[in-house]
Amino acid sequence: MEVIFDTKNSVELKRKEELRDLIPKLSEEDPNALEVFNKLIDDWYLEDINTYTLALTNRISRIDEFGDLITNEKAYETKRKDKINSVHAFLEKNFWIIDKDYRLISSDVTIKKLVQKDLEKKDKSQEKKRPDFVFMSSKDNSVLVVVEIKRPSHKLKIEDGNQLMNYRSLLEEYLSKRFKIFKGFLIGNKLDSTLERNKKGWSEIKVKTYSEIIKEVRGEYEEHLKALTEKKDIHLKSKKQKN
Repeated sequence: MEVIFDTKNSVELKRKEELRDLIPKLSEEDPNALEVFNKLIDDWYLEDINTYTLALTNRISRIDEFGDLITNEKAYETKRKDKINSVHAFLEKNFWIIDKDYRLISSDVTIKKLVQKDLEKKDKSQEKKRPDFVFMSSKDNSVLVVVEIKRPSHKLKIEDGNQLMNYRSLLEEYLSKRFKIFKGFLIGNKLDSTLERNKKGWSEIKVKTYSEIIKEVRGEYEEHLKALTEKKDIHLKSKKQKN
């Protein structure tokens, strides 16, 4: 997405230069200036549509990449050398696939280690336990979200939900002065029957499968892309009729 935003910035710079050259002609009542101005507006509209179409297309490609990645058991190894091909590394940069309202605070450092240290004190069997991700709200920074992802071969159980609630409770204990709301995401390939029956009872935790997430986010971006394509077609048709 960084490339898209760079492209958009260069387009905006070009527009400013075009306006700078055109404005003196408008003030001089150049008979051709208004026609040129209208053409610029028309061209900019199409440029915006093309820019956002490219951005949406890139995001749909990222969703497909995520869909391929989550089926690979080895992609869940956080200590692997080629971290760039891990699910964790991918979600650090693309958590919008899970929820677009949050941004990364910590993946493998400070906050997670705080949780791990406290768990060790309470139970030695928990010494290697710590959350996969900690995110915060992008809007007002008042919401903290702890996220656990599981391998496709692992069927989500009540115990996984309880572990996540434990993480959430510890974060609330440490950071209640900084954040107002503490939530959790538990994500995996399948749910066992007990968890399926009980998940609705967890008001602050969302339990989702990878297939549900991909279906929802892909559908959303495809709908946006379809709307943009229709707008472009209508605009080009109207432009052709005028000519």
